[in-house]
Amino acid sequence: MKTLAYAAALALVFGAACGSSNEDNNGNNASTTTVTILTSNNTATTPANNTTPPVNNTTTPVNNTTTTTPPGNMTTPPANNTTTTTPANTSTPATAREKLSALSAISAQAICHGVYQCPEENIFLNRKYGRSATQADCVAQTLAELDGDSDFERRAQAMEAGRQVIDDEELAACQARVEAYLADPDPCAVHEVLSSSFRGCQDVLAGAIPPDEPCLDSEECTGGRICRKLTSSSARCERTCQYSSLSEENCGDKGACGADEYCSFDTKSCQPLSAEGQACSSDSACRDATKPMICSYSSELDASVCTQYGNTDAGGACDSELACKPGLTCAESVCSVVETSVVGMGEPCNDSENTPRCEPGLVCQGYDFFAPPYEGTCGAPKEAGSACHVSEECAAGLICSGLHPFFSGSPGECAQRSANGADCYDSSQCQSGYCDSEKCAELEACTLP
Repeated sequence: MKTLAYAAALALVFGAACGSSNEDNNGNNASTTTVTILTSNNTATTPANNTTPPVNNTTTPVNNTTTTTPPGNMTTPPANNTTTTTPANTSTPATAREKLSALSAISAQAICHGVYQCPEENIFLNRKYGRSATQADCVAQTLAELDGDSDFERRAQAMEAGRQVIDDEELAACQARVEAYLADPDPCAVHEVLSSSFRGCQDVLAGAIPPDEPCLDSEECTGGRICRKLTSSSARCERTCQYSSLSEENCGDKGACGADEYCSFDTKSCQPLSAEGQACSSDSACRDATKPMICSYSSELDASVCTQYGNTDAGGACDSELACKPGLTCAESVCSVVETSVVGMGEPCNDSENTPRCEPGLVCQGYDFFAPPYEGTCGAPKEAGSACHVSEECAAGLICSGLHPFFSGSPGECAQRSANGADCYDSSQCQSGYCDSEKCAELEACTLP
């Protein structure tokens, strides 16, 4: 799995719908950028009035009457050469790549807003995306990485071939939901979008390949099916869209269930969705496009009920951290403030969840995970050619090259992603997006029969 590469980064905002789940696959300056959602009625400019003023260029009538046709006056009337131009329809349907770029832009804005406006919330996002000088730089860098990732190309080709689609209305609705979080006075509110429980954008991408038909990726399958090999001995590319669970096999295509239903594993049939506070048996029973919902156990009711993710204030009762608002943790069944701090240049830092972390634009350099006191020092991101142990020490857009620089004790080097044949331990180090047997390589391209 790539380390927060295209699929994983989009999955932060778009949930499982964007995550690839093939079976047998080897292997601070706030940005004010507004995302323009491209739809099938994407008018680029307002049609201009192209009518040419009438010109009096009347010609002399010519008698062109012919005897091979019924008698009629085919005389050319005096021409008044007035050019009447109907305004052209300049609307151009958005291409698959333009729509995917719109998805990338929404993801980039949400991620960078969360990192730069609420750096105390998620240390893992900070390490990956907090290496740019400003929030605007973060958006530009993240967007470039998402649009340049190999998963972007794979998904674009699937859409161009009709194996996967983007719902224009859901894309626009998704943008509106994310922008509402971005506009929230609470700078940490956007972390609800970045949680695995946010489902406001899960219906943007959809597969188009029906059951038992050849496929290249699980995202291409309808009904949440998995693109898997026909048998254990089948070649890697011999895959079809198949049911991923007993419940789906009993419900059939998920589309067979109504908009207000879900496929229940317990009853093996379509069941009504549960509202907030109602009993549930799985997260899928709590699907709600307007707010993140999970199926969570309530000690007060002694039952699992649909609960809005991250909606409990400090001091409120909780059974897990999922119930608490961003920035809080569930300690002794009470939502409590996470004791973290954001520190500046030259300050000691650590890579664990509840310890000092560097402010956006800085990285934690020199920490040693294997030797006390397990800390480093906040400093500027390292440029190309600098020694490193993890990619998060390097400037935005660079990786720490080499074979296990973190575990081996032999430092790697901050560099661009490696070409095929170079040493690697993770696919994120490779230009191809694929590390095979500790070497960057090109993943075998599968084709449909």
